[in-house]
Amino acid sequence: MIGGCKLFRNSGPPRWKFVDVTDQVGLEAEWSSGAWGDYNNDGYLDIFVPQFFIHSGKKDTLWRNSGPPDYVFTDVTDQSGDISDDWPTKNAVWFDYDLDGWLDLYVVNYELWTTINKNFPDRLLHNQKGKFVDVTEKMG
Repeated sequence: MIGGCKLFRNSGPPRWKFVDVTDQVGLEAEWSSGAWGDYNNDGYLDIFVPQFFIHSGKKDTLWRNSGPPDYVFTDVTDQSGDISDDWPTKNAVWFDYDLDGWLDLYVVNYELWTTINKNFPDRLLHNQKGKFVDVTEKMG
């Protein structure tokens, strides 16, 4: 991902070059980082794209990868439960915190170190078979 979230595919031999396939696969985003993980256990890497610039009207987005032959990405944020918030998100990491076989998501929000602005808490999102529930407070 480079310059506002672009996806490149390696064309393979004999020329070995990277081809921008962002539009071809449906990955529409304007952000600069992402976390790859198979959130729905279908064997294909999906991507969570955090939104840092909260005043842009954009939100954190989860994109599902369709897999072969086209590897099209579909925005499934609204169907995925409690995946987005109104805080500026810096990054995220996938891991299975409860060892149930489903990747959960730890969302890292921005911190403003001023007396005027409060810090934005990080969040732990429990993946319940493709639907996310915020368990941050429950986990302490």
